[in-house]
Amino acid sequence: MNERRDERVSIVRRIKLEEGVVEGLRGDIEAGVWGEYLPGVRKLMQRYGVSRPPVEAALVQLESEGMLAAAQLRKRRQIIRKESGVRRGGMVLVRPPFSQLSALSREVLTRLEPYLREAGYAYEEFAVDEHRRGEGEDHRVRSVRGDEAVIGLDMSHGWMRERFPFPCPMLLLGGKAFEDSECAAVGLRMGEAIEEAVYHALMHGCREVCLAEVGLPRGVRTKFGGYVERAYARAKKPYHAAFHTPHLEASKVGMRLREAVLGRPIDMVLTTKEYAWSRVIYELQCAGIAVPVKNMLREGTFSLFDVSPAVVSPVLEDYDRGIQEWLESMKVGRRCDFSRGVRTRPC
Repeated sequence: MNERRDERVSIVRRIKLEEGVVEGLRGDIEAGVWGEYLPGVRKLMQRYGVSRPPVEAALVQLESEGMLAAAQLRKRRQIIRKESGVRRGGMVLVRPPFSQLSALSREVLTRLEPYLREAGYAYEEFAVDEHRRGEGEDHRVRSVRGDEAVIGLDMSHGWMRERFPFPCPMLLLGGKAFEDSECAAVGLRMGEAIEEAVYHALMHGCREVCLAEVGLPRGVRTKFGGYVERAYARAKKPYHAAFHTPHLEASKVGMRLREAVLGRPIDMVLTTKEYAWSRVIYELQCAGIAVPVKNMLREGTFSLFDVSPAVVSPVLEDYDRGIQEWLESMKVGRRCDFSRGVRTRPC
């Protein structure tokens, strides 16, 4: 019995390891880390810190996806890239490398592609780290001109407008509304989602809830404090900023967190980013404090930690409606300057 259980555990670990190498390799290819050819298997093993089988399995997977050419004896694998030129009347889709996308962004990307095909758009996709100027595919994005429209997934408005100047129509998925008459935005309004999540927790068994934003600069309060305060007001409970939205600057996370959790009957700590979720868990475990810690959304971007438990899930159909509305506006020539919020529901 134990041998079979150990065998199953070994299989699960191997599968997770292979998936991690696939994502890392795909992200490096999309970010332009390699040239036209991949390095040898030994160098890939060193880069990702794994043995030969996970690397070879990842190469086979990416070959089946069309990212790599078939293996040839004693030759490095060639990277297959899309043509850089986009014909007029096409669409450009810009997003971060796949390894940087959250689980929600990956789901939105999966839902977006069928709508573009159904609308008859030929589009080219760019994977760009907007914080690394001039590297990878950034220079290729800068060379694209004369396109009918552009979509940015998890990209900033300023970065996109610098490369696709007005009046190029633009749709930002995961972005905020801007004073831009040719830019539409569809995204999750985190403040409102936090208010609903805290209110729902307070009304369903939690005596008090603490929102932990990790790494804020000294003197900068959380921008979500007003939403947490409104949630407490709706639940007719007193709000104390020092305990319910503590200031967790990077050098004092552990101390401030302990003061907040031990100073009030906190039944749940809420975070907005997965790295904050893992840091809060670490600090509480070091202090021997047993309080549930949940992230707002199920991100799943870290491979070294379990997936964070989420308190809300986005209504994905709101993304669908926003995408369809934008494509319809493009079709009939209307101005594309609307902003649509994505609702959430408790998990």
